[in-house]
Formats: sequence, C-alpha cells, structure tokens
Amino acid sequence: MQDLSHQYLCTVDETLRFVATDPAYNRMLGYEPGELDGLAVDTVVASGDWLRIREHIRRRFSGEEPISRYIFRARRKDGSEFYVSNIATVVTRDGKRLSVGVFEDLSARIQEEYEKRTQEQHREQVMQEAIHAMSIMSSMRDPYTGRHEGRVGNL
Repeated sequence: MQDLSHQYLCTVDETLRFVATDPAYNRMLGYEPGELDGLAVDTVVASGDWLRIREHIRRRFSGEEPISRYIFRARRKDGSEFYVSNIATVVTRDGKRLSVGVFEDLSARIQEEYEKRTQEQHREQVMQEAIHAMSIMSSMRDPYTGRHEGRVGNL
C-alpha cells in the first residue's frame, strides 16, 4: 500500500477485521506497521460512532451503498479521539471481497476553523470595545451628544 501525505488507506474484510493498512494510516492512529492487521475495526472507532460505522460497512458489503462517504471520530492507540473523513467501496481481490477506504485526518482543518472563528470573535469584541471607548470619550467632550452616541452605539 502506498504512503500518501494527507490520505490514508486501509482494507477491511467481511469479518470487520483489518487486512492491510498503509504506513501513514498506522502513524495517524499511533500504531506500528502491521500492528493493526487482523484487529477488529472497532478498535480504531470511537465507541459512540461504532454502530453508525458498522451500518455503513454492512450496507457497503450488501451493495446497498456502493460508495460510502462519512465523517466519524477515530480512536488512536493512546485512546485520544479525532475526526476523520472516509470514502470507501468494496473490491474483489483473489476471490475475497474487501472494503477499501481512503481516510483524511480532519484535525488540522477543524483547528483552522476554530482559530478563524476565535479571531472573528476577537475582532468583533475589539470593535465593540472601541465603539464603547469612543462613546465615553465623546460624552466627556459633550454630555448631551455623548449620551445620544452611547445609545446609538448600544443598538
């Protein structure tokens, strides 16, 4: 299996056990190469997401869902959880049906979105404080107009 920089590959058999994983997939989850082979898939899925993931896999193998696309919480070997996206389909190799999945760790994207929201909230707070400060300064200059500007600033 190949080592892609931001996408990780694994294959799972119909017994819901890992058949093969690429080195990047292992690193993403904190495992050594080959350590996941033969382990149950639920080993690396957050318990709250397992039933949903198992249903996707069942539907994929039954043909009801030829291509699966979903996001879930994965569980690293150390127990920490993080979000990944998965696109998977079923292939036949040497007469065995296998689910092949391409995964992407969404941690960086989620962190980036969080930081962007935090920065926007900070800018909004700074703007509100600046408006408040200007209205206080204005009221010190002209009490009548300043009170009016303060009320407008609170709108």
